[in-house]
Amino acid sequence: MYLNLKSDSSLIPDYYRSFYSVPEDEHIINGVFFTYEISIGYLYTFVFFKNFFLNLSIVPGAFIQQYEYENGEKKAEKIAIMWLCRSAFGFNSDMFYAGMGGVYGFRATQLNIGQPNFNYDMN
Repeated sequence: MYLNLKSDSSLIPDYYRSFYSVPEDEHIINGVFFTYEISIGYLYTFVFFKNFFLNLSIVPGAFIQQYEYENGEKKAEKIAIMWLCRSAFGFNSDMFYAGMGGVYGFRATQLNIGQPNFNYDMN
């Protein structure tokens, strides 16, 4: 995954910088993030009463993130864990289908840059 952030002055809002007295060298202007991930998972579908189903899956893994942000040209790498869970429930017949599902993922990508704490997540 590739993420690129840019700002004309700082990604940290003015009210936050003044309230917490964030030093000038911690004002993030832009950042580039590369994430390389490997995961393996398991999925199973339970079928009951011939036409109803429940589908569950879990996908654990790990990733390494390389990042570079400009507020003093800092570069680093971080290794972290991730997991993804999915579920679906529904009814399926020859004439009709209805279902609903959900996905929840966790990817710890917190970057502590002095006082500010920059965190992003994507599902």
